[in-house]
Amino acid sequence: MKRVLLAVTGNHPQVVTETLYGLLKSGGPMPESVTIITTRTGKARAVESLINQGALARFVADYDLAPIKLDSDDILVMGNENHSVEHGDTSVDQAVIGDFIMDTVARLTQVADTAIHASIAGGRKSMSFYLGYALSLFGREQDTLSHVFVEPPFKGVDTFFYPTPKACWLESQEGELINAMDAKVDLAPIPFLRLRRTIPEEMLFEVVENGLEPQSKQIEQFDQTLSLTINSSELSLTIAGAQVKLTPKYFAFYLWLIHRELQGMASLKIDRDFEDDKEIARDYLDTAFAVVRDPRFYETFGVEREDVAENAWETLRGMDRKYVEQCRSNLKRKLKEALPNELAERLAVKAGKVDKVHSCWLQLAANDIDVRWVA
Repeated sequence: MKRVLLAVTGNHPQVVTETLYGLLKSGGPMPESVTIITTRTGKARAVESLINQGALARFVADYDLAPIKLDSDDILVMGNENHSVEHGDTSVDQAVIGDFIMDTVARLTQVADTAIHASIAGGRKSMSFYLGYALSLFGREQDTLSHVFVEPPFKGVDTFFYPTPKACWLESQEGELINAMDAKVDLAPIPFLRLRRTIPEEMLFEVVENGLEPQSKQIEQFDQTLSLTINSSELSLTIAGAQVKLTPKYFAFYLWLIHRELQGMASLKIDRDFEDDKEIARDYLDTAFAVVRDPRFYETFGVEREDVAENAWETLRGMDRKYVEQCRSNLKRKLKEALPNELAERLAVKAGKVDKVHSCWLQLAANDIDVRWVA
């Protein structure tokens, strides 16, 4: 997996080598390349110091590291076809900054075999904010976020780039000689919410197509109460614009558990008497009758479909434990195929011990899922 350091910078490109030093001292894998998001002024400074004057190459050589790629093309100036950001200090700049950072993070995280380490240590505060925000929207499990801190008197010194392994004398902002070898640099990991798993991909990438501002309200509202539409004629579940098509058997099972939850019934306990409890099977078949017409389905329970219609239960058999687990596991698979992981988990049939008895249940209300019906 290719590892990329993504950094926002302004007039102090030193945050790149400072972050690399922090990653080195943390013992984790080092990036193979660097991508910088900056202003026009910031790019000139980064090219001059990190590339032309060789600060990045010196860091790699000083610590005997594998090459870390950084070319002028890897230093991205924020802008669009109408405006490029010079300093980032106008309202026009700010609108461009947000969309550019979102677009860049979306693009980089589309490459499956990469891991992004994003640094918010440089640039204007709005740049740091947008980078953290973008990583929350688009970040994956392998992506990480950090801030790097440099202790005085090295903080803000233009000639300081990282603590050196040997003596390297510099001049502080107060005009005193200081040794880069003595510098203290601390890399602080920043935890962040990974919303990509909970928001449909088409909604996320509308941010790239339409810009952040028009999409922000829709994204804000998404993770609140969601509506799950149950369509019995199509045998489908629809949520957040995504549809899950089910076979009649599994649709009936899910529908039955929804009815149980809405009626305030406790979890379905799979105890020693479960398979002999014909009332459970009867309740299930009453729900299934409206959507399942295959006679083989009813034969599983020792009856015919007409028996259910006529309320004739003389030959009824109870529900098998294996049948419950088969329905639960197949529903879980179908939900995961159609939905983001965390959303699929909110809709999944849960299983576990309740009062020391193996049970299964739905938690739609507890997961802020509002059920709606379509005939």
